[in-house]
Amino acid sequence: MSSQGGYLVEQEAVDAPPTSLNPSLSASLRTSHSGPEPLLRLTPRQEGRLRAHLDDKLLGLERDERKNAFGSLPALIARLTPILHLILQIPPPEPWSALRISYLLSFTGSITTYLTSLPLLSASSHFYAHAQLPVRGPAPSGAVSDGSESHTPQSPASASDVSASLSSPDPQAVAGRTMRQVLDLLNLVDKGWQAVLCGEAWLPPPELGGEGKAIKVGFAGQVGQTERIRLRSIIIAARAKMLAWARTYGQFRGASLPSSSQNGAVQNEVLASGLGEADEVTADVGPGWEWENEILGMWNGILGVLADDEHGED
Repeated sequence: MSSQGGYLVEQEAVDAPPTSLNPSLSASLRTSHSGPEPLLRLTPRQEGRLRAHLDDKLLGLERDERKNAFGSLPALIARLTPILHLILQIPPPEPWSALRISYLLSFTGSITTYLTSLPLLSASSHFYAHAQLPVRGPAPSGAVSDGSESHTPQSPASASDVSASLSSPDPQAVAGRTMRQVLDLLNLVDKGWQAVLCGEAWLPPPELGGEGKAIKVGFAGQVGQTERIRLRSIIIAARAKMLAWARTYGQFRGASLPSSSQNGAVQNEVLASGLGEADEVTADVGPGWEWENEILGMWNGILGVLADDEHGED
């Protein structure tokens, strides 16, 4: 069975209707046998199997969330990513576009609930209490000695403790990698929705950990106004939820979620008074990882497409 589980039909197996693909793009895709091609239709049997498969996966996620059975964030992300790619591969022409939009709305509405149900590091890790991401600012109370003679004596570290400390991974590095995985998944949702809103097909990554690719096709189904309103509401709630979760690990002094203006421009608002220009709001998760800005700007790409479409209709 293929990596798609036999749920989606390959383009070579079933020819697409002549009007389902842009002629110029169709010619280039059909003459190129070295790379994958976007999926443009499903047979009734494949659609039925796909529905059953996705329903089972999504219900399994809901069940495990209620039972607190996700395990760790990396394990959860490993479950969510292939489901997202599979949903995005559903052909964009009618009647399948409605199926893709419906499943993607359901997935998007739940993903931040699942992610924020877990800590950044597994609670079973003995490093968890010290696993906050590196931030700039004053040390927490009690972290630095006040110089007084009154303190709790500490027993000398045993050889086994020292060995375990040296062999264990740096908790900040682990936390940084995990946060990067979270942000990458959120960015994938952003790119996927932009493809759906633009009526594009989706090519999954050729290998695990790769990036999917949006492909322009013709005669794709459109996302209706009701679905667009629902999507915008999902984004607003999801961004607030992710920020509340991320505040535990970062430094968002006075920072609020970006507000989107009528023309779709998104601006970061810093509400705290007394912060000069030299004061940094963002912190790094490793070299070049300005992750707090990514949380604040979560799914801006989707909002931008929605705003552009609304402006075009005026």
